[in-house]
Amino acid sequence: MGHGSNVNKLYTLNLYFFKILLTMQSKDIAFVRRVQRHFKNFIQEYSLLNEKKILVSASGGVDSMVLVDLLFSCGYSDKLNLIHFNHSTRIGQDSEQDFVNKKARQLGISCENIKLENLPKSNFEHAAREQRYKHYKNFSDRTICLGHHIDDSFEWSLMQKFRSSNYNSSLGIPLKNKNIVRPLMCLTKEQIRRYAKEASVEFIEDPTNNENKYERNFLRNEVIPSIKKKYPKYLKHYVHAHNDLAKKLKCHLIKSANYQVVYKNNSALIYTLNERLNPSGFEYLIVKAMKKINPNSRGSLSTQILKIKEAMKNYKSGPLVLTKGIYAYVSFNCIFLTKETYSLNTDLKKYKNLSLSEFKKLLCTELKNITKFPHWVKLEQNKQVKDFSRNKKLFPYNRDLSQELIDSKDHHISALKLLSQWSKPKNRYKKLHLSL
Repeated sequence: MGHGSNVNKLYTLNLYFFKILLTMQSKDIAFVRRVQRHFKNFIQEYSLLNEKKILVSASGGVDSMVLVDLLFSCGYSDKLNLIHFNHSTRIGQDSEQDFVNKKARQLGISCENIKLENLPKSNFEHAAREQRYKHYKNFSDRTICLGHHIDDSFEWSLMQKFRSSNYNSSLGIPLKNKNIVRPLMCLTKEQIRRYAKEASVEFIEDPTNNENKYERNFLRNEVIPSIKKKYPKYLKHYVHAHNDLAKKLKCHLIKSANYQVVYKNNSALIYTLNERLNPSGFEYLIVKAMKKINPNSRGSLSTQILKIKEAMKNYKSGPLVLTKGIYAYVSFNCIFLTKETYSLNTDLKKYKNLSLSEFKKLLCTELKNITKFPHWVKLEQNKQVKDFSRNKKLFPYNRDLSQELIDSKDHHISALKLLSQWSKPKNRYKKLHLSL
């Protein structure tokens, strides 16, 4: 956990900041459903669980029991079993083992019980972790789920900063390491505790969590509360910094699209010719573009970048207000940042027959002309056009013109969206009669 080579380790955090809800019963249920949707989307987005059986390491604490509840609630119950480690260091651990086994019986699943013995008192946490991981190797045919979350990753990263000068330590705990995954890396401790309360998840509180002789407990109980009080958004900034570093070190779970950027006057166009929608990898370019467009801008753009990502995923166009009068307009694999107002017109070049490869070459030239944003094409109506869906929002900041084009008989579509649809196996050998 955090040690050794990064060859097999992939790092990702995905924090969703839930709004504070009232304590009415209906609001509580809404919160539980939102957590479950976010958890399931996180697993699917990063392909954490495959066809293998799932083995959850369950201590009986709130993290592991919430993990079990979420996996059951999200449809993974038929593949789920538990494993419990009894560290044999205190009397209460036998009752924790009984609690986990009782929960397994209630759920109708099996629980593997492993007793760890002869653990040294000095450097106990490290020795216990090493023994657990040795046992995990016996289950290489399963996906092992651990209950680490965003706070755990932050704490680990903080500890490593004090221990080591290696910048790799800033990555914290990996989301995926061979067959070991951590699906709760999309939630904070506060959200996990809130979910346990609202979903009535039973758990046992580990009394050693309050013993500051353990290094992590000292940070958790003494240092981090002061950080949280002074910098309440520290976890949000940690998540963005973590993902940015993971991408730069090429160990992020999702590979970034190869985004390009074009500047002109008070505007910037950020785009990729990737055939699939990929809202990953443009964060640094947005920050760089913002500084270029408005050198006096200050503050964090993490919230605005998150909004842009969500807009791209949900095919929304904006405008999104960033800062100091800068607006972001979003299209397929394309972000346009501007302080200018353009007068757009519908004058197009003459129709021309193009192949997919010819269209890609043309786009490389056309996309450098920011004043033409958004880049769109008009397809001549014919039998081939039926395989290409038209745009409902062509001009996010010129609704009248957009509606005029939608109402017309012509078939309009954004250039990058056309590229995506044209690249599909059934379409890639077609020639289209279009104007750009």
